[in-house]
Amino acid sequence: MSAGTAAKSDEMKKLLFSALFSLCGLWIILSSTGCVAVAVGAGAAVGTAYVMGEYEMTVYADYRRIEKAIKGAAKEMNFSFVEGEGDAISGRYSFKAVGGDTIKVRYKTLTDESYRVAIRVGSMGDQAVSQRMDQAIQRRL
Repeated sequence: MSAGTAAKSDEMKKLLFSALFSLCGLWIILSSTGCVAVAVGAGAAVGTAYVMGEYEMTVYADYRRIEKAIKGAAKEMNFSFVEGEGDAISGRYSFKAVGGDTIKVRYKTLTDESYRVAIRVGSMGDQAVSQRMDQAIQRRL
């Protein structure tokens, strides 16, 4: 290998290392902001994530237990039932908070044994209220 080729090879390695280092730094910054918060759930829920105003969790439970848990959690939090229905494939429930926000909770089948449950408070989302609703649901599963 000539001196010029070796220099270009070293320069390319430095450039690739720099790009990789920058991407790792960007990932760390983005993953620690409020936009995406990931936490490990307990019990029947494997994990939760708050993304773009919606709180999501994966749950391993029968859909009847999930529906009962959703309704019980809403009652515990003093949310008024507006409407809702569900079956073994999916479900949608709406509640109204004392302050006027609409709370929407939906679930859908992921596999034969798991469901994705999503919670949205108001149009923009409220992470704190969503998280409390999630915890109230998980206690009932």
